[in-house]
Amino acid sequence: MFYDDIAAKTQGVEAGDYTESLNLLANTDEFKYNLIVAPGLTRESHSTPLTTMVDNAQSRGDNLAIIDLRDFGNTIAQVTTGATSVDSSYAATYWPWLQTIDPNTGEQVWVPASTMIPGVYAFNYNSS
Repeated sequence: MFYDDIAAKTQGVEAGDYTESLNLLANTDEFKYNLIVAPGLTRESHSTPLTTMVDNAQSRGDNLAIIDLRDFGNTIAQVTTGATSVDSSYAATYWPWLQTIDPNTGEQVWVPASTMIPGVYAFNYNSS
């Protein structure tokens, strides 16, 4: 499943697989990174791996976790309510979902904001 249909599976990978990988990334001696994202995982449908991602960022204290709160099609009220559950200096969330061009089909598709935010960060970093 791709794009706005990602609630059940995230590009064919089960949410538990993410949790296992994120647990490995908690090791600060082995893994160095400033930003971590998991496009396709939403707190609404995949709270366990995203909680692990935020907890790791807080424990490590050296990175920022970008998370998506809600599945495609939610309202601003639902997103705002979901945002109250995230209280961390090491996590950020963006909304709404964005439209972009699928490079394989040339069609416009909806993607979670975390798909595009790393590019925004990189552009801002390179501009300064």
